[in-house]
Formats: sequence, C-alpha cells, structure tokens
Amino acid sequence: MLLALGAAFGALTTLLTVSAVVLFFLLLMWRRPFHRALITATQVAGAALLVGGILSAGLGGLGRMMAADELNPAAGGVFVIGFSFDPAWMLVGLGVLALSVVFTYGTRLQRDTEGLV
Repeated sequence: MLLALGAAFGALTTLLTVSAVVLFFLLLMWRRPFHRALITATQVAGAALLVGGILSAGLGGLGRMMAADELNPAAGGVFVIGFSFDPAWMLVGLGVLALSVVFTYGTRLQRDTEGLV
C-alpha cells in the first residue's frame, strides 16, 4: 500500500507540474505570458513539487524498507534496509514558487502599463 501511495503521489506531482508547463506554453503561444491563471498554476506546481516530492519519496522509501525487512530472512539478507532521498525536487519547488512571484509582478506591471502604448 505504501509503494502504491508513493507512486500515486509521484504521478500526481508530475501531472500538476506538466499541466502548469503546458499552460505556460499555451499562454506564450496566445501572446499572454502574464495571465492570472499562470500565477495560480505555478503556485500549485511549486507546492506539489515541495509536498508531493517529500510524500512520494517518504512513502515509497518506507514501503521498500518494510518489504526488504520482510524478505531479508528468506533471501539470506541480500536486501539493504534503507532508501535515499534527493532534496533537489524541493529546491525546484522553491524555484517554481519564486517564479510565481515574478509572474505576479509581471501581471501587475502589464495591468499598470495597459493603454500607455
């Protein structure tokens, strides 16, 4: 169950992040790079990368550790009880959240300069 939950959180994180990137490219094609929907999308994607990355790695790692502990006596102790965690996804999530602040300022500047040109 823990392995399935870890995979589900990983898939949900990937889905939210990819959908935010697709929205960004669609808005670029429509020549509206600073749209309010993009602010929300980057906030959701950044939070998903922060929280979903931790949950996915933690639940999946705990499930692998429990499986290795249960299978070690029958397999002669060949499985390592432990897992690794890559904190790079948390940094990427913080970067996406910072990008959300940039899009907020861009939207505000676009609204302030509307009609000057």
